[in-house]
Amino acid sequence: MRRALLAIVVLCAFADCRRGGAPDAGSPAEPAKLTFGKDRKDLLFTYADAEGKLRDVESAELVPADRRKQVLVRDLSKRAEEIKADQYVYLADLTREEDGAWPYAVVSRYGVDRSIKDGDFSLPEDEGDAGRTRVVIYGTSWCGACAQARAWLKERNIPFADKDVEKDPRAAREMSGKLKRAGIPFGGVPVIDVMGQLMLGFDERRMAKLLTGT
Repeated sequence: MRRALLAIVVLCAFADCRRGGAPDAGSPAEPAKLTFGKDRKDLLFTYADAEGKLRDVESAELVPADRRKQVLVRDLSKRAEEIKADQYVYLADLTREEDGAWPYAVVSRYGVDRSIKDGDFSLPEDEGDAGRTRVVIYGTSWCGACAQARAWLKERNIPFADKDVEKDPRAAREMSGKLKRAGIPFGGVPVIDVMGQLMLGFDERRMAKLLTGT
């Protein structure tokens, strides 16, 4: 049986918010866009059981009902280099369908916490295309550094999820969960999740490096 047990760790970045020139990040390299549906017979599903152990199954029906919200999916029809398996994993929500397929997020394989069983990671919801949103800004409406980060990303046409932790309790819990798992004390906004790596404050140069992987 082909298995894809994943060794996943959280890498976090610390940065102060400051202004200044920065290299143009351009568009981050995109992994393959896939379609995961019930008709597929060449998928491998990996979920965490109640003890936190990763289990591989060859059918979505074999994933326990209480574990289907966040499941790692491997497309066995693709070569590892095609889907950039050394950099990304595909995290699907098997509890719902969109246009006949399960929605998914493309996530840095180094940014998914080993205790995925806790269910703190959420699929991006604001873009309509969960496979493309790999930057999340946790901020507020009055935060100047948050506004700078949003503007910087928009200028470069880089998709991002914008979550207001004051107005959205779920966003606040999500941010707190990520900080807790990473061992980072909360020190204000923005907290920016760049493909699984956390950045405190907004630093243009650091953002560019995280997006390009340099």
